[in-house]
Amino acid sequence: MVRDGGEVIIELVSTNKLFVPKSKLAQYEPDSAFVLDGKGLGVLRSWLSARYNRSAFTDAFVDRMRATKLDVRLAKTLEPHGGLISFVNFDIDAGQVVERPAGDPYTLSIVLVYAPGDDPDASAEAAEAVVQAVEKICEDRLKAGTDIVLKRCMSISEDDMPVSQARVLMQWRLEHMTNKADDHPGPIGQ
Repeated sequence: MVRDGGEVIIELVSTNKLFVPKSKLAQYEPDSAFVLDGKGLGVLRSWLSARYNRSAFTDAFVDRMRATKLDVRLAKTLEPHGGLISFVNFDIDAGQVVERPAGDPYTLSIVLVYAPGDDPDASAEAAEAVVQAVEKICEDRLKAGTDIVLKRCMSISEDDMPVSQARVLMQWRLEHMTNKADDHPGPIGQ
């Protein structure tokens, strides 16, 4: 965010809410000293919408993720790459929403959508390294009998992600991760 031509950093905490009636705000005009660029506005919109637009995974799938600690390990693996990986999408059972009984495994495909940045080739290489790290975590956590089978994990650039595919995938949100507006991914394991 920019104020009077200089960069300012703000922190927004969704749990620190205060109800302000519109009638109290009506007397004020927007402060033209503050400017939010397109990317910053996108991050703000994403942050605000995350509270109201959540993916709904079946209880059985969530329980299986927790039982294997796959959710925690994925979060730890992906967290340092918040500047590179824009979205983590799951395709569970080719889009079927089924509560599967024990012994009937879910098939999981993971699609990591990354920001191409100023050097798309370097970003693609970095995203592939994250894919390999995610595959390793899944291999370690999803042993026989865990009731989740990793079908595939892949990365795709934001520029190449078709809307038709984005509509059928379910976004897996890491609520504790921040939305970052920078394009500077950190190296694996940092």
